[in-house]
Amino acid sequence: DEFEKPGPFQKTVDGFQKAAKEGFGTRARNVASRMTLGDTVVPLCSNIDQRQLLAGQGVYAGVEYTICSLTLANSSNVESLEGL
Repeated sequence: DEFEKPGPFQKTVDGFQKAAKEGFGTRARNVASRMTLGDTVVPLCSNIDQRQLLAGQGVYAGVEYTICSLTLANSSNVESLEGL
């Protein structure tokens, strides 16, 4: 019966639910003010102009980076941005 088959919309919803259960997309958060040495971050950027600016600086959306050093604008090295 055609009413028992999942339609394309239901397949999409099921796919998103499965991905969420597996952890995809559930841990994204802005760490700009909280990152600490050793953190692993994955930049997300949907704005194509911003993506190109980041790529020009060697930062690519969707790529994992491990934070190895943090330097403030006044050239001070810190271990965490938490609380600054």
